[in-house]
Amino acid sequence: MIALFAELTGIQSPSYGTIRQWVYRLGYYCLSNTPLLGKDWVMILDHTVELGKEKCLVILGVPQETFQSGHYALNHQDVYLIGLDVVTSSTGERVHAKMEEVSQRYGAPVQVVSDYGPDVKKGVELFCRQHQGTIHTYDISHLVASLFKKEFKDDERFESLGKAITHTAKKINQTDLLFLAPPNQRTKARFMNVEHRIEWEQRIFDYLERGDFSEVEAGFFLSESQAIRLKIFNSTRDLAKLTDIAEKFFHTREEFEQALQACIGATAFTKYKCLIRAEADIGKRKVEEAFSWILEYREDIETYAQMCRVAKSVLTFIKCKGLGMKTYKELCETLASLSLQNPRALAFKKKILSQIYEQASKIPLGETWLGCSDVVESLFGKYKQILIKSTFKTIGRLVLTLPLMTTLLTNDLVMQAMETTKNRDLEQWADNTFGMSALTKRKRAFSGYQKQDELILS
Repeated sequence: MIALFAELTGIQSPSYGTIRQWVYRLGYYCLSNTPLLGKDWVMILDHTVELGKEKCLVILGVPQETFQSGHYALNHQDVYLIGLDVVTSSTGERVHAKMEEVSQRYGAPVQVVSDYGPDVKKGVELFCRQHQGTIHTYDISHLVASLFKKEFKDDERFESLGKAITHTAKKINQTDLLFLAPPNQRTKARFMNVEHRIEWEQRIFDYLERGDFSEVEAGFFLSESQAIRLKIFNSTRDLAKLTDIAEKFFHTREEFEQALQACIGATAFTKYKCLIRAEADIGKRKVEEAFSWILEYREDIETYAQMCRVAKSVLTFIKCKGLGMKTYKELCETLASLSLQNPRALAFKKKILSQIYEQASKIPLGETWLGCSDVVESLFGKYKQILIKSTFKTIGRLVLTLPLMTTLLTNDLVMQAMETTKNRDLEQWADNTFGMSALTKRKRAFSGYQKQDELILS
């Protein structure tokens, strides 16, 4: 588009505002000209997070034929954005009304997949009462997160561990231990990514047990007080000369061990080298000072890790192979092969399979349908990256970048959009959808302000 513009006008680069307006027009065209989805299609819907006082209901459509080859892990190009609704307060009735509006063009979907948020769930239930051929299933990611929430919300050990992690993260933030920092713990939807935290806990255990802390600070140093303490609590005779190497810095483990053996002799070296080396290891002391508290939670973390193994297996299976009684039975066999010894993990497996059976039983026998709405979450993530550059983090015309993410852009499509979509069409849609933007309000509010130097010159 820019190359064509340069050829026709002689202007090599249009302004930022011009390009932005082209993007909005193209997005509006794609939103308004989504192709029909066929008789059997699936609806995916969710709200963006609140930005300012508003949030946006996004409705995606995907033809069921997309799943015929076993393709259930959807990407952006597999879906169509068929509905947007910007609201300051969402209700079940508002969600239902928007679904009905979409269905007037595309027909009623055979399946709706959502996160079971209160307003969305109510709206879909109202829709399903009027459209008996539509079923509503629970997105597997949110289903698993809800089970984790029930498991951990009253678990004092889990909460205590979380507080210790937060404290440690702050403590090491500006130190050479930063590379060991835990993942950020979310305050909202924190059970959606609980497995990342538990995986980090396991990795810290492995790191402590491996005993190589050279990434922190390579070197060995034994203070005089440490040498005296080792002599007192072990064998004064064998370690009589240990203070000879005290207060000296050794750059490598080999250098330290050579000096140690020469100091205390081969027999004492063989007997005490591991103990003394551990005491002198600078990196080890720093790591243990920051993370030794985690050893208290060893059994708890092992329990949580086994529960996460169940959850991860379920998520991977349903996201890749879909939802239905056939995949439910296959999933049961997969989980049976996991080596779970912990009673709580076994009980968690039973609970999660019960929930999946409830969802799978809604699907017609012999068929496998969509089990996951991750694609809409992925779109939201990409949208937030675009929004970072915006002056005001509010819902505005940038939502028109969403339909561009789900559209295969071609030269013909861009030309058609530019020829048929006028600026006035875009402005009318924006006024009806958003009203006056925050940026426009700011410009009007400050329109009468003059800088001091401008007043002097005038």
